[in-house]
Amino acid sequence: MSSVNNIIQKNHYAPKAVNDSLSSYVFNSFIENLDEDEMYFIASDFDQLKKYKYRLDDAILEEKCDFITHFFTIYKNSLLRTKAILTNITSDSLNFEKKDSLYYSTSSDFDFAENEKQLAKYWNRKIKKETIYRFLDMTDTGVSFNDKMPYFANQVIANELCIINDKIQKDSELLATLEDLFLNTFCLYFDPHTNYFNPSDKSYFDESLHDDYKSIGVYFSKTDEGLILVDEIQLGSTAWKDGIIDVGDQVLKVSSNGTNLNMSCISTETLYKFIYDPSNTNLEFRIKKKNSNTINTVSLEKENIRIQDNAVDSFILEGKRKIGYIKLPGFYTSDDFGMGCANDIAKELLRLNKVPIEGLILDLRDNGGGSLQEATDLVGLFIDRGPVAILNTNENDKKIVKDYNRGAVFNKPLIVLVNESSASASEYVTASLQDHKRALVVGSNTFGKASGQNIFIANNNNPKSGYVKVTIERLYRITGSSWQKDGVTPDFKIPNPLERFGFKERYYDNVLKNDSITRNIYFKIPPKKEISGILEKSNNRLDSSEDIKLVKEINEDLIHYFDNRTPLALNIKGIESRKKDFDIIWKKLDKLKHDQTIYAVNNTDTTNEILAKNKDVEAINKKKKDNVLKDYEILESYQIINDLITNENK
Repeated sequence: MSSVNNIIQKNHYAPKAVNDSLSSYVFNSFIENLDEDEMYFIASDFDQLKKYKYRLDDAILEEKCDFITHFFTIYKNSLLRTKAILTNITSDSLNFEKKDSLYYSTSSDFDFAENEKQLAKYWNRKIKKETIYRFLDMTDTGVSFNDKMPYFANQVIANELCIINDKIQKDSELLATLEDLFLNTFCLYFDPHTNYFNPSDKSYFDESLHDDYKSIGVYFSKTDEGLILVDEIQLGSTAWKDGIIDVGDQVLKVSSNGTNLNMSCISTETLYKFIYDPSNTNLEFRIKKKNSNTINTVSLEKENIRIQDNAVDSFILEGKRKIGYIKLPGFYTSDDFGMGCANDIAKELLRLNKVPIEGLILDLRDNGGGSLQEATDLVGLFIDRGPVAILNTNENDKKIVKDYNRGAVFNKPLIVLVNESSASASEYVTASLQDHKRALVVGSNTFGKASGQNIFIANNNNPKSGYVKVTIERLYRITGSSWQKDGVTPDFKIPNPLERFGFKERYYDNVLKNDSITRNIYFKIPPKKEISGILEKSNNRLDSSEDIKLVKEINEDLIHYFDNRTPLALNIKGIESRKKDFDIIWKKLDKLKHDQTIYAVNNTDTTNEILAKNKDVEAINKKKKDNVLKDYEILESYQIINDLITNENK
């Protein structure tokens, strides 16, 4: 504990004092992480533990961390008590005819059950709710709930027991879990990107993306609630090319060769063993989409991941003018994939220049970042050398990041398309190109992460002590301002149906504030382009757009849905009605994808040559082209860049 604190205090960009403020935050967050849904502890447990709320700082400074054993004892007893409650719940004891409701809590304070009897009632309600949801997720219309209820109720109960049994299997493992969780909670007090990793977590964190065995290219994680989620999708893999599965989706079932692997009470190890079984070459996944109740069935064929494939999508938008379009999924390096993203984009630019194109749309939406060196190299493709960004440390040691290469690979009009999930390196590129007046930024405000991290061994004398990822520097624009917390603001804003519901940097606890520094760059910032006329035309199009009217309608519907605090009837009719309300809203998103006649989407000659030799990827290519064609944000970007070119040609 003291080693972790020392590393943070020495290296963090903005270290904080270990005091009562830290103690209170760590205590509340630790309790919440141990029992997020308040389904294990009861009031008397909390009463025993709350004495530590303002004592943890003293314990850390005095290196007396035996308090963790008290948390361990009470937590283990709460798990054993909950196990006993669950063991007494059977499908026969669940009364779905009894009038009952779920109420939404509006309190931010802890509100644990008063006693074991009340906790048992809470669990009875939870099992009923989860049984109904599982039935609705896993069955087709017309199936009788009463017939299937015992099967799904027993599944839910077994899954909850599995979660608890997994926690209490070994005292040493449970204690280690609590210690790791406490260390990570302590780290998060300093900022959302300072974390503790145990050695196994670190191995996963570092795992390379250039495996050469047959794979579907999906990595999974298991939540504390026992849900199996898609954690990562490998570039160039079957799943990545298919484009149906997304990070955050929940896996409900996996099937192959007539065998069904149910996700109840399953470890990720068992799941991987099933997936990598050589006989299971084709796998069918039943997926519940993140942020919705939509259920999809996806078939994925295992294949060798060819790391020489280009991860960049490139098309020609042919209408009034030929405009290039490039989609970059992440800032990968040559160690991760191919030749690195900057090299891959340079190759695409050379191919597009041969068309020739009159402008380019660089799509960084949903690009969560990656290598800052690749990001710097990417900026260099569009500017004639100069500063890219400023890095600053806790000692105010400013470092100017520069592009030293003369000339640009592409010097025609450029649009960068972003959204709330464009983060870190994506924002770095967007901000730099915007400051150089090299690109117009279109879309919605970006994520808001402008910090860099480094990883340290927690204790050099003990390699098994784990690792600490520490925020060591802040990133600033060449103007001295920052996109930290607030994101990069587009020059042209396009409403996004989920913009107000996405997760951004500013929603984290302990987020680093937005600030600015005195820039020490002798660089004349180019004059701002006159775009008022182009902006007016764009706004007029958006005001009259049926797509934008629908976007605003979806936003209003979602706000109404999530603000609705009416008690939820705890029966099949009540929950199905609530679920259908959401499904109706979600299905409206499909209406945003429709044909348009402003431009056609065509491949480059190089892509056509690849398709001629490899018919297997033809369907994937067609799907990607179709997605680009029906994307209303790309459509508006195309019209903006056309207006820009018209202005510049006057």
